[in-house]
Amino acid sequence: MSSTFGHRLDIAIDAAHPRGTPPRSDGAIAAGLSRDLDRDVPESAIAQWRATADADDIAPDVLEALARRFGCPVEYLRDGDDDYEVQLRFQTAVRDADVRHLSFRRVGQPAGLSAGEMRAWITMLTSLPAPHSTGR
Repeated sequence: MSSTFGHRLDIAIDAAHPRGTPPRSDGAIAAGLSRDLDRDVPESAIAQWRATADADDIAPDVLEALARRFGCPVEYLRDGDDDYEVQLRFQTAVRDADVRHLSFRRVGQPAGLSAGEMRAWITMLTSLPAPHSTGR
């Protein structure tokens, strides 16, 4: 896996906010983790983690709290997972394109999209004009 812990954390943070709202700030993340862990987590720690390349430097309970907070498996944050990262990027592209309903039907195939199919959709969705510019 070539991505760093900080890169994976950034992707999880970006995927976890609703359309029309900004991603959580380092301060908001630190405050939430401080509540979750019942101890102080400084804002500077979040910035440091986002810049770090190694999840081994982060306590396991903090990794678990981050994973819960952003709705992703702790294994993704710790070790990376290309397919899961594509899934997060797909969810983000769907949200940012303001897609309200998406259905796929495939005969004789497993349910859901493959990572390759999601990559193709990401390319298409990110090339669409911004929803606010289309008069919707």
